[in-house]
Amino acid sequence: MKTLPVLLAFMMLAACNEAPQDPAVTASPTPAPAPMPAPTSIMRPDMVAPVPSPLPLPPLNTTVRFDEASAKLSAAAIGKLEEILASLQIAEGAELYIGAHTDSAGTDAANLKVSRERGELVREWFVDNGIAAPRITMVAFGEQNPVEPNALPDGSPNEEGRRANRRVEVRVLTTPEDEAVPARETTLAEDLVAE
Repeated sequence: MKTLPVLLAFMMLAACNEAPQDPAVTASPTPAPAPMPAPTSIMRPDMVAPVPSPLPLPPLNTTVRFDEASAKLSAAAIGKLEEILASLQIAEGAELYIGAHTDSAGTDAANLKVSRERGELVREWFVDNGIAAPRITMVAFGEQNPVEPNALPDGSPNEEGRRANRRVEVRVLTTPEDEAVPARETTLAEDLVAE
């Protein structure tokens, strides 16, 4: 008896699949799917990607050392100048600032003269190697701006400090914000030499 309800449910389900055919209702054929359009890019062809502006090159700084009372370029000094000459900054037209210095041995006038000779020597080297003279600014400082003490606390000469002070500093200025030479008044040593 339990099988009778199961059998009845089974027959009802089977009858659902057999719907009576009404000749008035005709099934329409299933339409064919529309063809898919060709894939397209989401990038607009009229848009050009912006090219990022290159970052400015950093300034270059180097120091050329000189022997005592000398205004001759050593092989090491020429090597440093050649590195600057081969730099991208120079290739892109950067300006040069040359600051020439001496130690404190000698008079102020003599030190200013020697520093000027050293600065002009470096400047002439750059001009001889293709840098236009208007791109170069040279300032002779004499003994004014030591990077090390010229004398020890007991007053004796500080040879290591003097050697560090006999120098020409070369700066390659790459942006307008790089200030070559701050505005300044002439020094006593410069006034004495000018007289």
